[in-house]
Amino acid sequence: MFAYASPDVTLLFDFNVVIANLNKVSSNEAIKLIAHLRESIKISTKADEDYAI
Repeated sequence: MFAYASPDVTLLFDFNVVIANLNKVSSNEAIKLIAHLRESIKISTKADEDYAI
């Protein structure tokens, strides 16, 4: 049980907030934010796949 409770807890981030507010930042910054979100989703997906093994 300790193994499950000891790792850092990642907070779920509602990326809809970022998407809905992209018009409030420059286009270059928006592109960077979208790229970061995309990578985060890829990492989360990979972590979920590894967890299920």
